[in-house]
Amino acid sequence: MQRIGLFMTILLLGVVLSSRLLAQTANLRLSTQVDCEKGQYLATLQIRASDATSFSIGTSSVFLSYDPSSLTFVSYQSLNFDNNSLCEGQSLWDSHSFDGSSPGLFNLTMVLNSSSISCPLITSTDWVSIGTITFQIRNPDGNPALLFNPDFSSFNAVPANNGLNQIQPGQYTGVNQAGVLRCTPICSLTVTATPGSCNASSNQYTMTGTVSLRNAAAGNLVITDGTVSTTVLIVANQPTASFSLTGLNSDGVSHTVSASLGGCSTVTTSYMAPVSCTTLPCASSSCVPMYIVRLH
Repeated sequence: MQRIGLFMTILLLGVVLSSRLLAQTANLRLSTQVDCEKGQYLATLQIRASDATSFSIGTSSVFLSYDPSSLTFVSYQSLNFDNNSLCEGQSLWDSHSFDGSSPGLFNLTMVLNSSSISCPLITSTDWVSIGTITFQIRNPDGNPALLFNPDFSSFNAVPANNGLNQIQPGQYTGVNQAGVLRCTPICSLTVTATPGSCNASSNQYTMTGTVSLRNAAAGNLVITDGTVSTTVLIVANQPTASFSLTGLNSDGVSHTVSASLGGCSTVTTSYMAPVSCTTLPCASSSCVPMYIVRLH
């Protein structure tokens, strides 16, 4: 009897350890970006399996807190696990319910109307986006302190979706760092180009122009017109730069000028080159003789 009891104890312990090894565990994170133009902070909630054990979720809730002196809640947009998610051709998810009315708090609820079917499947390979929260930035130098609260976040497992079989919480990664709300100034360029007159001795012209810069870093500004180019040294935050390109052929057609600077976009503009101002002698093989006859 003692041996049987010992065997049963070892077997039960093995089952418990096996179930723990195969536990369905979810990791959560925030994928963030700063919209400098609107002064907003966007945080996308994402979920992934913590190991090779994939799973499906049912009715679930996610709770986050943040620093209301740094951020103000603006809106929320669902991306998955909502009424647009078709599971085996069926719309089983309700629209997301959320509450961001209390400064510093955000609560999200997702409702699945099935105990056996769910989608999308959550694996350890890819992060699945749940939805995006948009905040207005109040203090660019502040710490958003945007953190998940595991005590009030839960995911029902499917099959079941009954509140008893839960996905285990894994690593919940929020944002707790000052400086992430600051905007990096965006560099931009505009270019103008003005062609000069045709030089009869060379049938060429000089094109001059100006590049206007905004939030530019130090570097080499390269201006190009076809095969002709020039480089202008730029210092940080320089507002304008003048340039000229010589030796351009007067062909009377449209030319495109491009200006590029490291860390900035490349911009272009077009202009019409002057028409040819000299007649070159023709080769003897292509010349056609002409005879002038005076009639009396």
